[in-house]
Amino acid sequence: MKNQKRTPQSRREFEFVNSAIAFLESKEKFKHVSGYYEKIFSDFKLEAQVFFNKLNENSENEKDSVEFELQEDSIRPGKITINRVKRTSVIFDAEKLEKILSKEYRSKVIEKKYEISDMLGLINFLKSYKVDPKIFREFLMISKSVNVGELDKLEELGYIKVKDLRGCYEIKEGSEYFTVKVKEDGLSGGKDDDCK
Repeated sequence: MKNQKRTPQSRREFEFVNSAIAFLESKEKFKHVSGYYEKIFSDFKLEAQVFFNKLNENSENEKDSVEFELQEDSIRPGKITINRVKRTSVIFDAEKLEKILSKEYRSKVIEKKYEISDMLGLINFLKSYKVDPKIFREFLMISKSVNVGELDKLEELGYIKVKDLRGCYEIKEGSEYFTVKVKEDGLSGGKDDDCK
């Protein structure tokens, strides 16, 4: 069935058409504002990276936060705080960690997952009743992972020290992002915006 061109006849049709036009206009405004926001966001992020890099260029202690007092005649009088946040993650080497931990703690921290890679071969082997552990292990795939929560507990309780773990982990820096907080004069709180 082909759509027929027609003009709205009833009040309901007029309201429906006006609603569609309002939606279309809002969508076009949103696209414009969204594009403007993306440009401002991109410019700010680049400017913040350059600012913090220059701020820390000749400094021994890296600064990741700055605060400025805004003048009373500015758009938002008060204080503005800009923070650079760098995410980091610690990746443990389960094999190395297993070697340095005592037997008592090893089973709590290192989690092992066993997978049988050849079930038929295992069944045939076990049928022969001469179970040799060295041969049995050939049928298994063992993956190891670190229970970081348990490792943290042992460190908190003093059973292990961070220096004992040297060489058993790698620190990876993730992406950085910036937060902006404005505390307006006369207000106790502030408004936070993350710029990721």
